[in-house]
Amino acid sequence: MKSLFRSSCRHCRFKKCLEVGMSANNVQWHRDVNANERQSRKIRDLCEQDDDPTLPGSSKPRVNLESLSKTENQLYREEVLSNVDYESIEQEVKRIFQSDLPATYYGYFASLGPLHKFVEGLRLIRTSQKTRDIKFENRLSIETLILHWKSQAKNVAVLLMHCIMFRSFSLAEKLRLFRKLWKSIYRFERIQMSVELFGEECASEKIIVISSDLAIQLDDLFFEIESLNDNNLEFALESCNKFIDRCVAELATPLFQLKVSMEELAFIILNFTLDTENIPKTHSEVCSVFMDQIANELHNYYCKNEVIDYALRIAKLMKILRSMKKIHNDDLAGVFVRR
Repeated sequence: MKSLFRSSCRHCRFKKCLEVGMSANNVQWHRDVNANERQSRKIRDLCEQDDDPTLPGSSKPRVNLESLSKTENQLYREEVLSNVDYESIEQEVKRIFQSDLPATYYGYFASLGPLHKFVEGLRLIRTSQKTRDIKFENRLSIETLILHWKSQAKNVAVLLMHCIMFRSFSLAEKLRLFRKLWKSIYRFERIQMSVELFGEECASEKIIVISSDLAIQLDDLFFEIESLNDNNLEFALESCNKFIDRCVAELATPLFQLKVSMEELAFIILNFTLDTENIPKTHSEVCSVFMDQIANELHNYYCKNEVIDYALRIAKLMKILRSMKKIHNDDLAGVFVRR
């Protein structure tokens, strides 16, 4: 392609762009081929000025934003992937929401659209996910469950901070949304991860990955909770079975059939999180603009990957989203714990 552009006249290059699907509106007829080089040289000059002793202190750049961004995000990444050793999950979530990290307005994240910023969040919380040698643990104690819930709650908080719209909310609104939605978000993310790892077995054998190295098979699941008598334990398992059966039928099976990508997963979770029922009315107009942005970004993703006539695919994604909302609302209403 580079050799073609170098050897062709401007008119031929313009025609070639139109032939590969670009419109006349987004083809640059008068393109400055040296613009990028001048911009790079300008940035290098600014960085070199920092070491120039002839400049007064007020004239020197105080920080190199690109370097700062890399350092901040590296430290943030290491902290996110560290072991869960805090006592209060609420305090940890609050600290994450107050941190204003990751840095999204300069450095690498600044080059990404809102949908792909969220995709990066998904990739981050899945960094330690094993794809082989996953341990099956079907006897779960309350200690194991609490540690697991803490870890997943932290992951959801980190993920939500990759949503630019969510970051604009007040701390009180962030915490309110988190308390309402985090369980449904982490369950959905884990179900999709299970489908990715185990394929059709996730649905047929009811296998769910609950952490980076631990999976359960629902039909063999047993709770070791001393505070519950046999009747209550049986009821807890029955409720869990009802819930997982719904999730498998309405979420895992269509996720497997559709082979959902990370971009599509991000699209579903963002639509679930920023549903009009969840967000403050004062943010509804801005949120509507944000949702248009991620829809356009998904459209561009499909075009880039040559997904032709994707309307049916979008319809199936929205059906999964509606199922996710219905299961979430039924869970809040206590449908799965009724005798």
